[in-house]
Amino acid sequence: MQLFEYMITKEVSQASLAERIGVSQPTLSRYISGDVVPSVVTALKIQKITNNDVPVEAWLTIKDDIQDAIRLVQAAQRGEAVSYTHLRA
Repeated sequence: MQLFEYMITKEVSQASLAERIGVSQPTLSRYISGDVVPSVVTALKIQKITNNDVPVEAWLTIKDDIQDAIRLVQAAQRGEAVSYTHLRA
């Protein structure tokens, strides 16, 4: 489960969850949007606070997707043919 899904399912506000995790609400918002990937320590806190509903692995997937996207953009900028078929929807 992703963090946003957890918050909707459990009816948790960004402000209250941010306080429990120990980050600001804007930082939590960046985690939710995928703009920022939390540190391993913070991801472990999230996992603990959510009773494993949002595991550390959820963030690794996001980071891997971002790295894949960066590689594709760099390849396209070099004029190489790129395929997007391996990316998840």
